[in-house]
Amino acid sequence: MNIQTKQKRIQKIAKVLAVLLKIGRIALIAALSLELVAVIWMAASPGAALFKLGRVTVVAPFFIPGWTSNPQEAMNIVIAMVGQVVVLAILRHGYRIFKDVSREDSPFQLKHVKRLKVVAILMLFTGFTVPDTGSGINVFLGGYNMALSLFPIVFAVMFYCLALVFEYGCTLQQQSDETL
Repeated sequence: MNIQTKQKRIQKIAKVLAVLLKIGRIALIAALSLELVAVIWMAASPGAALFKLGRVTVVAPFFIPGWTSNPQEAMNIVIAMVGQVVVLAILRHGYRIFKDVSREDSPFQLKHVKRLKVVAILMLFTGFTVPDTGSGINVFLGGYNMALSLFPIVFAVMFYCLALVFEYGCTLQQQSDETL
């Protein structure tokens, strides 16, 4: 397989991934919007866990009646929503990387290195905001129980190493371009 065929293949895969990441972003924005509406609705009518939409009774997800009187539950909801915003930012950066790769000749560019480093930092941040899956450490902060998850931290290190590999690839690409 020659280089042009490989580049076309990479561009096709990158285009598909860009579309999937965009769909994921749209779905997450919709979910986050619904959660925000639910939080506002629950704050406006404390103690209510159900509401009617025509003939359908809708249960507000993950809320317990009177959650506003429980500051730890409110803090957990806010932390979860912040985590979703961080994941949204990760999806945005991933979308930009794959969108650019699908349009350009070489994936080894400094803008991709910067985006991968930002993704690594955001992944590190999700270690503090994503609910623990049993693979982390519980941290008590000001009376609030925060879970420090280890998986996002490991993935953050992996993304940072990938950024360093891309940075090295950029250097090799530049040297190759200069010799030609």
